[in-house]
Amino acid sequence: MGLRQWIIDLLSRGEVPEADPDAFVDVGTVTMAEGPLTIETLREAGIDATMVEAFDAPTAITRARIMVRRRQAAAASEVLAAPRSPDGP
Repeated sequence: MGLRQWIIDLLSRGEVPEADPDAFVDVGTVTMAEGPLTIETLREAGIDATMVEAFDAPTAITRARIMVRRRQAAAASEVLAAPRSPDGP
């Protein structure tokens, strides 16, 4: 890439790259105790979900980040926002 093209690329707005629909995105953070239960709730709803440990340094608490496929993120957010009964669905 030449200097001219680099300047043009720097000053142009460019196109927004398409996001990979199969990439995992973060839809929430819960306590480690709630993590497996949340993952199971999402899987029962047909959403491919996984959990990643996240250490919160200021509070020294390990939490669980809930990760889902980008194409399922909106549905996962709805499932997580829905009120849950302690007796079941």
